[in-house]
Amino acid sequence: MSSLRIEQQCVASKTPSAKLIYLILQHEGRLTKSELLEKTMLSRSTVHAGIDQLLSCGVIEKQTSLRDARERVYVSISPY
Repeated sequence: MSSLRIEQQCVASKTPSAKLIYLILQHEGRLTKSELLEKTMLSRSTVHAGIDQLLSCGVIEKQTSLRDARERVYVSISPY
């Protein structure tokens, strides 16, 4: 089974909020947790849990912000 197929199955098995976060990251590119909170209108704990789920699938990654080294941005790394 291909890596892409495994990633698709992993995302498909996650919560609706994690799927929403994933779709927004695919559309928007790089976003901070604060920006994700604003765009999704989900609670902080729900966004945190969704990010953790997507990181465990390997479809997003956490990077240091170029604007502020104390801040992290989340980026979709999966092509689908």
